[in-house]
Amino acid sequence: MTAGIDTHRPDGRWEAVVGRRFVEALNDGLARSGYSPSRTAPPRPRELPDAFAAAVMRSYEAALSTALCAEDREDRALRSKLLTRGREILVQALRLARLPAGQGVRPSPGELSPAHELVARTLLMECAAVLAVEGSGAEASGCRPNDLIRALGQSTRRAHRTKAPGFPDL
Repeated sequence: MTAGIDTHRPDGRWEAVVGRRFVEALNDGLARSGYSPSRTAPPRPRELPDAFAAAVMRSYEAALSTALCAEDREDRALRSKLLTRGREILVQALRLARLPAGQGVRPSPGELSPAHELVARTLLMECAAVLAVEGSGAEASGCRPNDLIRALGQSTRRAHRTKAPGFPDL
């Protein structure tokens, strides 16, 4: 053992490559700087309780970059908020789709700008419509695709009528 590097532990951990003391010093420095691994990557959202809604969310996530302007595509915080808000809107639409006709759910407010709220809502409707036409994701769904699409439209209109915070004037 020279220079404090422990080369006798080939167990696949960093200590085997750079040495235990280096790893300890690195961890101490990271702890003092306030680094937290949980702050570096957002947690993966739970899967939605409905197969078609989960397919819509995956499609929305994949299409999100194409729906944003160039400067917004690089904003990771905005992307995270749009993904969170998209999931909230889908969960709300699932509840609405399962209610008897005429009943509604008051739209929950989001923390997005009016323009981004509109992007989230319209992109979700677009993704749901495309998947429904393709027949994708509806096989094991408890909610019919047309009911979810209708609920997305209703919740968007209701958000506009009640002037839910963050929703644009149309």
